[in-house]
Amino acid sequence: MMSTILFIVLLVLSVEIISQRTRSYLREGDNEEQLSLYQRIVGFPKRMSNSLLK
Repeated sequence: MMSTILFIVLLVLSVEIISQRTRSYLREGDNEEQLSLYQRIVGFPKRMSNSLLK
């Protein structure tokens, strides 16, 4: 049970990182600030809630 939850969390984080990299690659001209892995993990709940409230 615990390994399933851990797998889901890792899957969500990897999709988040890949989607941000893809968006920044497609924008190219934008100077989006680069977040470290720690900042991505810690800031994920806030970014997710911001995107849901848009």
